[in-house]
Amino acid sequence: MFKVRESRAPVVGEGEPSSWVGEQRSGFGIPYNVLTTDRRPFARTVQETIEKDLEAMGFQVAQVNIDLPRGQEAIARSLRDSGAERAVFVEILKFNSNTYHNIDVEWDFEVQVFGPSGAHLADNRIEGRTTLSGSLLNAPGAAKQRVPPFFYQLMRELVVENAEVTKALAGEVPGRVVPPLGCTVEQILAMRDSGLGEQQIKAACEGVVPEPPTPPVKEEQSSGPQATEGDDWLSALKAVDAQLLAGEGVGALPTATALAARMATRMHEGHPGGSHLMAAATAFRALAETATGNDQHGLWLWELANSLDPEFSDAEISKYGDNGKWLEDQVGCRDSAEPDLDDVAPPTIIKKVYPANPVRTARGSVPVEVAFRIVVDENGVPRCPRLIDLQGSPGLAYVAGEALRGWRFEPATKAGEPIAVPYTVGIEFSSR
Repeated sequence: MFKVRESRAPVVGEGEPSSWVGEQRSGFGIPYNVLTTDRRPFARTVQETIEKDLEAMGFQVAQVNIDLPRGQEAIARSLRDSGAERAVFVEILKFNSNTYHNIDVEWDFEVQVFGPSGAHLADNRIEGRTTLSGSLLNAPGAAKQRVPPFFYQLMRELVVENAEVTKALAGEVPGRVVPPLGCTVEQILAMRDSGLGEQQIKAACEGVVPEPPTPPVKEEQSSGPQATEGDDWLSALKAVDAQLLAGEGVGALPTATALAARMATRMHEGHPGGSHLMAAATAFRALAETATGNDQHGLWLWELANSLDPEFSDAEISKYGDNGKWLEDQVGCRDSAEPDLDDVAPPTIIKKVYPANPVRTARGSVPVEVAFRIVVDENGVPRCPRLIDLQGSPGLAYVAGEALRGWRFEPATKAGEPIAVPYTVGIEFSSR
């Protein structure tokens, strides 16, 4: 049983239409309303987006036209009447984009999950604001290109990427299908969209692939209980490498993404050659992301790979074609000088993305931390990740780095103008 409630003040109290998503300002700063492309209620877009993600996880979703019942007994009665096993209620408290040259986005969403008895099982709330890069020449076009993917990612963070919510939804229902360890819903959907079959997806998520050719991935001697798993990873890395060398970066992305996530969640501290293997997986995903046009994500991953294993900074990745050459030419992070920080107001965090705890996290019951030195740019976006302290396995650096990429800041300012500055941040993992 699934319901989305529209509670944005401009819509429910100020007369804006239900399809309202924000404003576009003219050259003179005059605001004009921006509506959903199909003019349907924004709540419908939220509902359909989350439904698609839930159905990809194996859940059957039934829409209801009732509002959230008050009280545990009323919720239980509604569930019995509808024949549903769980009730999911999403409330839109705030979402709007304001486009002039750049695109300011504010959001506040909440989800609640209830069980058959009407008991509250889980909830998640995400809120924040950020500025997306726009265009001086075509600001509306930039907004149409950048706001929808940002919105879709918010919906994933709200529901299917939140461990407590998905655990509450799965419960103990027999036959429930959930993504295999190491693959997110987004990765599974991307693999399906690329044409991979279910057996190929399962193989990618488990780190098992057909016998590959032998491209230049450094082989490490592995022994002990981790040897078999490490050998599987090395074989999978070779297969991805072969795809990238053949110019098949787009096709390699789903497997590269799932493999990196699988390694990150399963790698032990002290795994033989772990830093190099994790760096290779991260670098291969960087090349694949760049091949699909996700240049900034690719560059972030490439810098992360260099931090995991400094040997990668000297690698000749131009052999991977234009994508490798582009990454090789991006030297801004390594050549940037420390700015003068006198009279600088430091950046402040306005959005955090918390990483999922990998299966193998820490030493005993002691929490571990991954520390990065990043650059917070003029738009409050983190760039140039450099690993400065790692406690635990190299996989933690990958998981923490992917979470950190989603953080947003109010940029530092000097004399009232935003500037890029270095910033140190630590991300802590607690052991299980």
